[in-house]
Amino acid sequence: MSKSNTGNIEKIKLEFLSIRPKERIIENKKTWWKYAYQAIVEQRVKPYSWSRIKQTRENYRKYVETYKQIIQNPNDTELKLDLQKHEDRLSIINVVIARQQSRLMLKSRSIGEKNFWSMLPSPERLILCEKIGFFNKSPEDREEIDHKFNFRIGNLCISLLDHEKEICVLTMTQVILTWMPNFTDNTYSCNFKVEGFILEGTTEEDHLVSLISSEHLSNSPAYFLKVDFMKLPEDSKAAFKLKFTMDSVEIVYNKYSMDHLEEFLGHKYFQNEIDYPKLLCSVYEILEQKLKNKWDMEFNMKIPFLIIPDTGNILKTDNLLILDFGKHFLLTEICQTTEIDEGATQMELEEKLYTKLTIESSGIQVLLCDSSDNWREAKHENDSELHVVPKFGFNATYAYCVQLLKTIPK
Repeated sequence: MSKSNTGNIEKIKLEFLSIRPKERIIENKKTWWKYAYQAIVEQRVKPYSWSRIKQTRENYRKYVETYKQIIQNPNDTELKLDLQKHEDRLSIINVVIARQQSRLMLKSRSIGEKNFWSMLPSPERLILCEKIGFFNKSPEDREEIDHKFNFRIGNLCISLLDHEKEICVLTMTQVILTWMPNFTDNTYSCNFKVEGFILEGTTEEDHLVSLISSEHLSNSPAYFLKVDFMKLPEDSKAAFKLKFTMDSVEIVYNKYSMDHLEEFLGHKYFQNEIDYPKLLCSVYEILEQKLKNKWDMEFNMKIPFLIIPDTGNILKTDNLLILDFGKHFLLTEICQTTEIDEGATQMELEEKLYTKLTIESSGIQVLLCDSSDNWREAKHENDSELHVVPKFGFNATYAYCVQLLKTIPK
């Protein structure tokens, strides 16, 4: 009981901390009586004044209207910011009531737009289903998701400090992870998405400059990174399904920031050079193994493009080298059948018995320009005066046979 009272007292202290006297009660009793009067008026009287009631009702109406728009457009970032602004002006009870009222208003509107089938009573609906030979599944037979877990971080900021000096700062917005298991079918679905991120590093003048950042243009999607992973039922043609989508990311080389970060972390993280042939072989082996395990994969991603200033500092440079590694689309086609028709031709066998991995790459280019040139506009063109290597692309298909036959390649 004493702990509960202590917690309530501390809560009241924090609520009226701005008008709380700094002197002790014995030193200035008049000030403390005035403080008690102001606190009681602020807590018991002012919330029920006409001006406060009118202001609360106005904030409540704005919150209801904004929340209804959020339900219809859940990916609108501006609406989320407006909702947060209105939410800060309401109590938790008003927020809960406002959300429930918004849902009921939208539900009542949808009820008014029901079709003829939905307005039929249950007995007449069953009779009609019986006449046409159609029967709805009972609720017990429907496939439903047992649980849904949603984790959301509105804004995440991580700083790396060296003697109270920021070396690098990572900021991420709207990080959302959703997991939906279905224990009945032993399946699950996982979704991960990030609205945007930026990694900043320090300069010689102790200023923070952008090193890695996601681009946000007028035609950019709401989330620059989206990953969907599903475990499918046993009777499906694929065991797992993976969908990966990533929009454009900009990397700016800054020599001072990289040297400072290397010095702080130690050389053990930077001493080994990347063995690119070995890395490509590892990626190839992983993809080959996933294909054999019947993974349905779809990758639609823009490889981060690199900006290299000739002086190592983009703020003090004359020339820039732009390396754009383009956009890559990767898609798998799982083999549907393993049965061989005796009268099948060679072409039909090759079409039916192969699992395929298709890669389409485009927009790979290299630009060299002055720092004053509009290279961002030139980057969208196929060729220009700034291009060292004009835009190009390639297509490739990898396929393997699900059965060992001497008449067709493996």
